[in-house]
Amino acid sequence: MSDDTFWNYRILRRKSETGQPYFGLVEVYYEHDQPIGWTERDFVSCDEDEGAEGIVRTLMLMLKDAQKHPVMDEQELKDNLPIRNLMSEDDPVSIFSDKDAVEKAFGVQPDEA
Repeated sequence: MSDDTFWNYRILRRKSETGQPYFGLVEVYYEHDQPIGWTERDFVSCDEDEGAEGIVRTLMLMLKDAQKHPVMDEQELKDNLPIRNLMSEDDPVSIFSDKDAVEKAFGVQPDEA
């Protein structure tokens, strides 16, 4: 990951399928301090090497980022980024505006993450 790319956890103001507003904690990916994508669903997982301690560390980081950064608005992101869902239809985990930017920034295609 280059110095110009990073990600963090952010609270995202969203609307449910029925139009009800709600807040979700998601990962947001950046290049040159501008959002280039975010996760569609909230989830926490760690590999076997990290174990349960990895989940605790992740939750602590999520809390830290959620407290540190202001709320983002999902509709503003959709209105201002050329969005396309690059994940499989069976597992639409993330939405990214620029597949090549994500690969360049994070070393993997979004559907490999």
